[in-house]
Amino acid sequence: MIDFIFDYQVPINDGYPLLPRDEAYFQFKCIQKRRCLICGRAADINHIDEVGMGRNRNKLDHTQARLSALCRVHHTEFHQIGYQMFCKKYRLTNLGVKVNAETLKRIGMKGNYRGGN
Repeated sequence: MIDFIFDYQVPINDGYPLLPRDEAYFQFKCIQKRRCLICGRAADINHIDEVGMGRNRNKLDHTQARLSALCRVHHTEFHQIGYQMFCKKYRLTNLGVKVNAETLKRIGMKGNYRGGN
């Protein structure tokens, strides 16, 4: 059903009744398609586990971090109100999933991926 949402471009908000049963897969598909998991707009990849200022993101192994796809508006909101409030506001049981190196490379996330997982 979640694949149907992305294959046929069903508005993301209409997909919410599927959550939380398939919440992790939904978040994965949002990352894979670079669509905001809240509103469906074009998304940036948000690191739930903070990267920190001054670190070169192109040299990180992003497979070790929990990630989410959020548009600029929701990405900013996430950092303003924090993880707990963001999850509560949008009724998420858990925000962020780990993604394999193949998927990250396919969506253009540069990094130092050990072992190619």
